[in-house]
Order: sequence, then C-alpha cells, then structure tokens
Amino acid sequence: MRRRLVEISGPGADIAIIDSFPMLLSVSHRRYTTKVFKDIADVGKNTTKNVKFYGFKAHVMTSATGIVLNYSITKASIHDVRVAPELIAESPCKNILADMGYIGEGYMPRI
Repeated sequence: MRRRLVEISGPGADIAIIDSFPMLLSVSHRRYTTKVFKDIADVGKNTTKNVKFYGFKAHVMTSATGIVLNYSITKASIHDVRVAPELIAESPCKNILADMGYIGEGYMPRI
C-alpha cells in the first residue's frame, strides 16, 4: 500500500499511515514462566494471525514515503483506538490512513 501511495502522490504527499504490530516476549500460554518485563507486559491478541501473545504492541505512524512520524509502545492488551488520539494529535499530515482498529467516533473526519 505504501509503495503505491508513493508512486501516485510523490514524496511531498500529505498522507500518513498508522498501523500496529505485536512485539512478542512469548506465546500466551508461557506468560507465567516469562520473567522479562513481568510487571509491564501483558497478553494481547494478534487478530491477523488469530493468536494470543505476551508482550507489547507497537503503534507506528509513517509518511507515505516510509518516514516514521510518530510511534507509541503499549501493553499488548491496549486497543488501537486508545492510542489513536496521541498519534493523530501530533501528525503533520491532514490525511491519515488506518485500519478499522483505529477508527473511533471522534477520528472519522481525519481517518
């Protein structure tokens, strides 16, 4: 998607892209034996692969050309829509592309 956006809009496009990805420390069923980040990591679900995992989630906003504009690292259980206000507020772009996980009532005009 990003490659096509760059092709059609050029490097000065006013488009940002938000997405998230899991940062696994272990699979869900091994979380009780994992000692790394025990007090701050938790269980989340990767809906793309339909699997639960123990760790964190990275939420990243990039320009259409792939430059990272903003990011946030959260517990794995934090839903994308809860991180959206922070990422959107600091975006220099007027147009933002995001998957359904980032869409909330107040963000519809920009996403």
